Amino acid sequence: MLRFNSFNAWWLGGACSMYDALLLDIDGTLLSGEKKALPGALELIASLQKTGFPFGILTNDGNHSREEKSSFLNAAGFDLHPEDIVSCALVLKSLAVDLSLKGEKVFVMGDLGAPVSYVELAGMEPVADPEKIECCKAVVVGEGMYDWCTVFEAVVNFFMRHPDMPLIAPNPDTHWPNGRGGIGIGAGATSRFIADLLADLGFQIRRITLGKPGRAIFDYALEKIFPGFCRDRRRILMVGDFLKSDIRGANRAGLTSALVMTGVTNDNLLAEAKGDDIPEFVFNALAPSEHGTSVVPGGNCDQTCPR
Repeated sequence: MLRFNSFNAWWLGGACSMYDALLLDIDGTLLSGEKKALPGALELIASLQKTGFPFGILTNDGNHSREEKSSFLNAAGFDLHPEDIVSCALVLKSLAVDLSLKGEKVFVMGDLGAPVSYVELAGMEPVADPEKIECCKAVVVGEGMYDWCTVFEAVVNFFMRHPDMPLIAPNPDTHWPNGRGGIGIGAGATSRFIADLLADLGFQIRRITLGKPGRAIFDYALEKIFPGFCRDRRRILMVGDFLKSDIRGANRAGLTSALVMTGVTNDNLLAEAKGDDIPEFVFNALAPSEHGTSVVPGGNCDQTCPR
């Protein structure tokens, strides 16, 4: 594990020649808060675009559509398009085929993108009314603001009647920094809570997660962003702020991993990292801030637009 102060200085200083493509996380890596670019992020993306270097944006935010996420990025000064972004929830499309859920009704907890949800893009019919959950063939865990007590009770009782149905969490993250020095609760924690509660009641259900660190989202990203890419995966660099998703996922998918200390990871967590959670490279930031600090706390989406 090698540590540097500035990713941009390292990358533009010649490291880019060692790689064929770059994957970047958004929250805590490019953005701090809903519309604030982290130091060096605008310059990095502009440089990649100017030189034509292959890159893609990889996020575990399934709560916002690619159109919404690109609008957040562009409000912060980027010039990015929805097709530049791969969300964990896009993998729902292949899962719907695997589980024979295309054309079926599925119950959605919270939000999964707007104006068209990822469930609809995957060919399934979303149901949000807890009173209509009985007609559904699966439950998909979104995020955002909703009547969690009513929804949780409906979902738990649904699985007690139908323990064979799948519980799908596109985003496996248990938490994210809310941009105000605290955390928000992720879909991964929600799905785990429901599964653990049902286990206490004697019901074992199938809980499926799709995003980082799962391999499916990396394979999907390489196929969609870099079609026909068949070179050494070690020549693809994944840059992110979360050990358990960005770094673990990149390492398990055969990519080279780089951690930036501008999101959810601090030095204590980094020191405790083991196995697949150990990054090959660590950077204090993409570029030091004007105020001389490399670490910006609270790197994820500011929940004025709840995730």
